[in-house]
Amino acid sequence: MPVPKRNATLSFLGFGIVLFIAVLCRPYTATLFHRIEYTDVVDYGDGTLGSSISNIIRANELSKVIGIDFGRACSRVGVFRNNVFEIISDEQGRSAIPNYVAFLDRGPPLVGFEAKEQALSNPKNTIYDFRRLIGRSFSDPELQEAIKELPYDVVDASGEPLIKIGTKHDYTGYTPEDISELVLRKLKSMAEIHLNTTVGHAVITVPSYFDGKQRQATQDAAAAAELSVLRVINEASAIGLAHRLDIKPCDEAAGRFDCTYILYDIREKESELTLLSIDRGVFEIVGTVGDGHLGWEDFEVPSETAHVQLKAPSNQQSERILALVKRLLLDARLEKKDVDGIIVTGDPLQISKIQAVLEAYFPDKIALTPSGFGHDQAIVCGAATQGQLFSEVYQDSTPQWTDVNPLSLGIETSTGAFLRVINRNSVIPTRKARVVSTSADTQGKVTIRILEGEREVASKNKLIGTLELTGISTEPKGVPEIEISFELDADEILTATAKLKWEESEVAKLVVAVRRRRYTEQEIDDIVREGEKFHEEDLELINYKY
Repeated sequence: MPVPKRNATLSFLGFGIVLFIAVLCRPYTATLFHRIEYTDVVDYGDGTLGSSISNIIRANELSKVIGIDFGRACSRVGVFRNNVFEIISDEQGRSAIPNYVAFLDRGPPLVGFEAKEQALSNPKNTIYDFRRLIGRSFSDPELQEAIKELPYDVVDASGEPLIKIGTKHDYTGYTPEDISELVLRKLKSMAEIHLNTTVGHAVITVPSYFDGKQRQATQDAAAAAELSVLRVINEASAIGLAHRLDIKPCDEAAGRFDCTYILYDIREKESELTLLSIDRGVFEIVGTVGDGHLGWEDFEVPSETAHVQLKAPSNQQSERILALVKRLLLDARLEKKDVDGIIVTGDPLQISKIQAVLEAYFPDKIALTPSGFGHDQAIVCGAATQGQLFSEVYQDSTPQWTDVNPLSLGIETSTGAFLRVINRNSVIPTRKARVVSTSADTQGKVTIRILEGEREVASKNKLIGTLELTGISTEPKGVPEIEISFELDADEILTATAKLKWEESEVAKLVVAVRRRRYTEQEIDDIVREGEKFHEEDLELINYKY
């Protein structure tokens, strides 16, 4: 499609909204025969990923589905056997495997603890923190920021990042997926030793901010490690599933199962809060906020021994924790009284102080504690629980998950305003429409700019595509009615169409496969705050110009 020479000349006429929310039910609770045909539909609404996998899976193979917590600093693997969760450890009894891979002059690469232990003496060829690189283009700002902080070399290979191993004149290039494969292969090997059998299927977790390309890259890495990924679920979704919130009432006396929980996942360098709503077994991720600079290391003080002690959060740190909570509730238009309980996950030594801050803010609320798994094992336990749902016969329904779109999607009008079609934090899948018209007489075609963001001035938002509709009857401005429809499916794929509303006409169509646009949670928060900061100024500018 040729690049338009000018912006769309559209004016707001009115709107019609068609909302369709579908929760997909999959046949993984079907009775197991000698073999089952399982079709996995891509569903980022609950964090799942799959490129329309349609495989014949034998029933006995499904009994070996492992759960993998593919973290940023370390990864874990677990499995259910005889309805009991088992965390899988290496030969030394360690379950949290560092995401480190090291290349030596001779021999195979080192993975995990061995790689981390020699990192200081081999910084250029020891790869870590590669989850920041996976599924991103080389020009991505987040990747460029990571390159500045990492000691190893990352070069541009036709627009994609390539990790350089070796010398300047003789080196081998590895993609982030190649490095991820080695870690996943080690986890697979640990599981096979633990189970004393081959393992071919897995459920893997990723952060909720991962976009489609990052999720696909994660699955590609697993496939290279000879793992068939049945589902990729969000980390927050896994936490909820580990606690079996789908079958646990928040008010047992009243038998109430429609509950709302705040999940606080604190890692070494970052925090992520998720608002999870449950109603009759349906898990809805209402919203997520994060702080990439508030982790458990911020609460540590050196002790007299080799161990580390946790200090109580300072007033400033407590305020940062509560600021995230308030932000989460504000975005969801909820109040403190609407929250039924809290869940804090992370290193067991660091949970109590964070939980104390939240319990003081939410008095008399349920503070859920793990049962059958550790505080730091909630995510991998949730992944393994999802794997168990594939591998065993269940009479009741498997919990369903829905998600929200992080930023508003809309179009530019002739006034330069941003007309929202799908608002941020709308539950997906969803379909909505707007009706617009021409802004000039005898206007035979219009070019529609599709944008993503929170500014009222359209040009301040991100352009994600254009539609060009031709064949419009040469009538006075404001007469033709053009229906612009946005459908955001459970894959987080946007399909935008434009056509004349009341007559047969050509249909302009655009499919945008990349949702979230490679935003981090911090970037999303910044965009939302910027929209709030300049809201009045933007409106004044639009009114002044037109």
